[in-house]
Amino acid sequence: MNATCSFDELLADLSGTHLIRQGLAERVSVESCLVGIVAPRLRRVGLLDPTNASESIDAELTLYRLLGEHETDAYGRYSSLLRELVSFENAFDRRLSRGFFRHD
Repeated sequence: MNATCSFDELLADLSGTHLIRQGLAERVSVESCLVGIVAPRLRRVGLLDPTNASESIDAELTLYRLLGEHETDAYGRYSSLLRELVSFENAFDRRLSRGFFRHD
């Protein structure tokens, strides 16, 4: 039996959710770059405006540049963030496959 839930419930307790929430709230930050990377998936399920596709174009390059400005090991941090993002995407997809979210 599939139940529906809100956007907040859908993201609850997923690895990396804090990064996605912060990225949605900020203009240009590490977190907003991560949202830009995952934006196509979020658009497909109706969680982001499909007419605003610009954030995903340079998100990975911008992320690496931002990390290079503030981190001593930009590559290590970049890899770590991408692993966490993949973990979020996998958990998000599993939750969606169970029918826990319906965008009307």
